[in-house]
Amino acid sequence: MSNIKKICVFTGYRSDYTKLKTVLDEIKKSPCLDLNIVSIGAHNLNDYDNTKNIITSDGFEVCEHLNTNVEGDTTESMVMSMGLSMLQLGRVLNKIKPDAVMIVGDRYEMIPVALSSTSMNIPVCHIQGGEISGTIDEVYRHVITKLSHVHFPSTEKSKNRILMMGENKNFVFNVGCPAIDYIKSITFKSKQDIKNLKGLSNLKVSDDYILFMQHPVTTEPDSYNQMRNSLLALQKYGKKVILIYPNPDPGSDQMIRAIRDHEKNYGKESVIKNKFKNLNFDSFMNLLHHSDCLVGNSSCGIREAYALNKYVIDIGTRQNNRERSKNVINTSYDSEDIFFALSQIKFYSTLSEVDQIYGSGNASKKITRILEKINFNNAIDKRLSYDI
Repeated sequence: MSNIKKICVFTGYRSDYTKLKTVLDEIKKSPCLDLNIVSIGAHNLNDYDNTKNIITSDGFEVCEHLNTNVEGDTTESMVMSMGLSMLQLGRVLNKIKPDAVMIVGDRYEMIPVALSSTSMNIPVCHIQGGEISGTIDEVYRHVITKLSHVHFPSTEKSKNRILMMGENKNFVFNVGCPAIDYIKSITFKSKQDIKNLKGLSNLKVSDDYILFMQHPVTTEPDSYNQMRNSLLALQKYGKKVILIYPNPDPGSDQMIRAIRDHEKNYGKESVIKNKFKNLNFDSFMNLLHHSDCLVGNSSCGIREAYALNKYVIDIGTRQNNRERSKNVINTSYDSEDIFFALSQIKFYSTLSEVDQIYGSGNASKKITRILEKINFNNAIDKRLSYDI
């Protein structure tokens, strides 16, 4: 048993769990690895349907559920949430005593995890480092990279950026994006049968529709008008809309108010026909698969949509500079610009095969094999090199 490595995986939200799901599957199956899962952040919020239950319904055991979110959607409450997380992480890490911690992406919830683990001399394995997006998320991502020891970027450009930050080339592995693995494993239902999927029994849309998902940008305070302008463009375009609620980040309350105001103003004429706080990934991907296009500013427009050859209208700055395929059309927050972009997409045409910049669907196996073989004692001794 002494040769088995204990891997502690932290997940804070629906979006990072979808990146981790197939990695968790592979770690769980490995005879060399012992999987320990800790849920934090929005997973444990009642307002977001306690998405920690998705993890357990997928057959995983969660060893700790940490309540780390302070009520509110301000930058102050976000900082307080990070502080609350820090107060609990030392106890949890000391209890589990992992050989390594694994986290993904650029969410603020992962900053305390990386900082606590590094301070306790526990190696941090970071998935999806090195990417750029132009907002505070990019800053968070790079901070996590510098606090991490083993890096699993999703593209070759991301790998090179991590190396430019001075990270040891022996611990930087371009494995692709694990979300693509998950998508490859999904069995897509017919459009008529998607109502039978979990969470979609009340689906009101039977014909063509647009999937809409827009989140607040922490550095841009006018989230009300950003949401309002997007909804005005969708209303003018006239096609039915299935809306996924925004992340619980600073500005989300304003966005939800804009959604309510839009429905109040347009009543039965509103193009919004369904709203969902959370969906499991299979249900969400089936909705995306059968949609005409995805509209908003979610990173799934950069990753998941490209795996389905699905057109995306990417609004605003949240995904600025992120590597993308030709399925993504960027537009400003102006409602007329968004409407123009909508009018340019030929929904009846099939998007040709896009470049596989995020891998071909075997990232999880690659990550697990590396975890099995790597010497974490060597990784914890960060030998930085800034030679170019």
